[in-house]
Formats: sequence, C-alpha cells, structure tokens
Amino acid sequence: YQRRVRGPFLLGVYPWESTRLERAAILEDRAEVYGRMTTQWQTITEDQMRRNALHRDREALVEKDVLRTDRASEFYKGEENPNVREMYEMLMTYCQYNFDLGYVQGMSDLI
Repeated sequence: YQRRVRGPFLLGVYPWESTRLERAAILEDRAEVYGRMTTQWQTITEDQMRRNALHRDREALVEKDVLRTDRASEFYKGEENPNVREMYEMLMTYCQYNFDLGYVQGMSDLI
C-alpha cells in the first residue's frame, strides 16, 4: 500500500502540491500514452521487424531477461504465469516509450 500511494510522489509522477483531480488527470494521460506505446510495438509487422535490428535486439534481450526471472518467487512461479507475460509487456512498452535508452539487462529486477 505504501509503495502504491507514496511511490508516484517520490518518483516525480505527481507533483507534491497536486490535488486529487490533478493526479487523476495525470494518471489518465499516462494510461493513454502507455496504451499508445503498447499498440506501437504490438503492431510491428514482420517486414518492419526484419528491417529494424535495434528493435529485434531489444526484444531478444527482454525475452532473455524475462525467462531468467526468479521463478521461485510466488509471484512468477509456474508455467504460463500471466505475471511473467505482463512483465514482458511492460518492458517492451518501456522500450517503445524510451526508444533511445531501450532496454538494459536487469530492468526486469525493477518490476
């Protein structure tokens, strides 16, 4: 609970002096951007993928790190765990959002 409530303030998502309505608007805007970024990487065609080595390489890194996730953790335990897929999608969306940085090995540990 504490991370969810205080985290956005500590990470600079919400200004300290923001009102509840302003925070709701920020959250709505961020959700729209997240949805757009997710759609962008999910709709890349095979032809685009063949011509974009940078995207291909980043996707391979994300896949490797996701596969190496600590499956002893209850949250990621088991085959076909939806939490593992969600982590993959979050990392790929971040790659699309911050394309210049892309993916750095170990980012999965932050989720």
